[in-house]
Amino acid sequence: MNEDRRVEEKFDFLIVDDHKEMLYAIRDILKQVDPGNRILMSQSGAQALSILRENKVAFVISDWNMPNMTGVELLSLIRKNPEHYDTPVMIISDEVEREQFIYAMEQGADAYQLKPFTTDRLTEAIASVLRARAHQTPFQQKTRDLRLLLLLEKYDSVIRWAKEMMQEEEASIDTALLLCIAYLQKFEYAKAREALRFIPKYRENSKACHLMGLAYMGEKKYKKALVSLENAIELNPLDQDRKIDAGKVYLEVGMDAEAYEIFESILLSGSTDLSLVGIGSALLKKNQLDKASKYLDGISEFLPETVGVCNEYAIELRKTGDYKKSIQYYKKCLKIHPKNEIYLFNLARVYYEAGKMRDAKTFLKRVLMVNSGHKYAVKLLKHIKHQ
Repeated sequence: MNEDRRVEEKFDFLIVDDHKEMLYAIRDILKQVDPGNRILMSQSGAQALSILRENKVAFVISDWNMPNMTGVELLSLIRKNPEHYDTPVMIISDEVEREQFIYAMEQGADAYQLKPFTTDRLTEAIASVLRARAHQTPFQQKTRDLRLLLLLEKYDSVIRWAKEMMQEEEASIDTALLLCIAYLQKFEYAKAREALRFIPKYRENSKACHLMGLAYMGEKKYKKALVSLENAIELNPLDQDRKIDAGKVYLEVGMDAEAYEIFESILLSGSTDLSLVGIGSALLKKNQLDKASKYLDGISEFLPETVGVCNEYAIELRKTGDYKKSIQYYKKCLKIHPKNEIYLFNLARVYYEAGKMRDAKTFLKRVLMVNSGHKYAVKLLKHIKHQ
């Protein structure tokens, strides 16, 4: 994607489904309601994210069951993006399990629709979401503002505002969760745990249990972390991030077999690119390159949100002398960020160590086109010229 491209187009709907028939069926419903609706369509979560990076969309309708990235994973990434965090999202599914509904709502879905649906039922669900958005209370708007501040890494402001909001009659669980996350980002783990005490029966809230587990992980209280994470998994067994975090705890305490068992269970249950990235990253951090490769090599497509792990993997491959594979993964990084001087320099370094001086010089020159003052690129280029 062109990094310099600016958002210009505005659309009413983005429909995401890996089946063309469903895409066109929903499009026809939306056009029937209003022929003037401007509609984009995507057959994958990764493509949907690319569309959202280049366009403004007023409403997203996504199928749950898609390969490589589920609709709820797409929803989660939308909610983590400051540009689109507040975009209304409806999840559609042919699954009637209560666990799926809970998971979608926890990740911030505005609505959950079962297939098959009629024109009236779909359009009424959309209208209901828009009515709710149009009639937000001042407290609800402040909560949305708080989420944006968190995404913008204004953690002190989040903490100050959240504490004030906790004193209001309308104080919600979401406010306490956001306060907890802000403390976690500041590595203030005891305060993060204390923030969860605002939530009545927080042990019955899967997000609160997950955050409590993360706080205990930060404090290296691994036994307590496992208890909280296992409780979170029991309350919401569909959230793979919690299982991956439990696996991380097992790795920290040297119970590698238990960690591998969890990771394999995710793989067997139908892993997605995001879960493979999470597992691979956890194993890389414990210097288990061979194990990490099993998961990272299975990724269909790295995204801007996950390209950092691709870079870490390429670094570890270079260290082991697997230059061919390292080059392959750096090219994946540059496909996403073609002007990133870190990826450009790291690729040049791999070529240099592999003895491919012409390629090394080519990418060092590209580094200097991005940053003419890159001292390491200048130094290595001079070294190559004097050889």
